[in-house]
Amino acid sequence: WRYDYNHVRPHSSLGGMAPSQARRALEQSVSSAPGALAQPETHQYQVQGLSS
Repeated sequence: WRYDYNHVRPHSSLGGMAPSQARRALEQSVSSAPGALAQPETHQYQVQGLSS
């Protein structure tokens, strides 16, 4: 059911497109910011200790 929901079934909130089609259209859109959907490759976290 998950594949059908995300790749086949049209959604009214996405203009009748399946989520996979809507994402593809957004990625190919000229007006969208480059890399807007890109995930960062590395996470930079700063580890902090507790003071006593």
